[in-house]
Amino acid sequence: MTNTQNTPPDEDDYDGNPFVRLGDLLELGYPVGTLASAVENGIYTWDRFGRFLLADETARHVALDALAAEYAWQAGGRIGLPPREVARGLGSPYSVFGWRTDKLPDLDAIGRGIDQPPPPPRQSSETKKYNSALIVVAALCEKADINHSERGTAQRIVEATEMIGAKLSLGTVSTILKQIPLALDRRID
Repeated sequence: MTNTQNTPPDEDDYDGNPFVRLGDLLELGYPVGTLASAVENGIYTWDRFGRFLLADETARHVALDALAAEYAWQAGGRIGLPPREVARGLGSPYSVFGWRTDKLPDLDAIGRGIDQPPPPPRQSSETKKYNSALIVVAALCEKADINHSERGTAQRIVEATEMIGAKLSLGTVSTILKQIPLALDRRID
């Protein structure tokens, strides 16, 4: 049985699922490589405000560094205490990184080399704003009876931006216009 602790409440999702720590999984004998692959696909932790969330890239590297230390200890003949024992404590990467039981990846499948699809990428608020701006451009084009995918549209928009004192290059406008269909697909589906 693994040591678990209930995840703290957060704004989005709390139902009392136990938290399985990285150190617990090492104690259970899961290989470091399997755990490293799982961490690369996403691991959870608490931020400095006590919110339980998916670790960002910097935090994932802390978890991966801890696993690398564990692997070096194993490969070096297991002399002395394992790093997870030396670093034991409240702030240890072995205790603050892990998964809730409902988010725990299939470690056995990962260990057998069966790829699990990574979780779908979450859009940042900036990406959502950018996609919304693309949709606004598409709507304005529609209202002005301009086909945003038609040849010559980018030039017409460049001329319109110059009329308001903002200068955009033809390449920039073309790049923006090419992104509209994908933004529309994401929003319409």
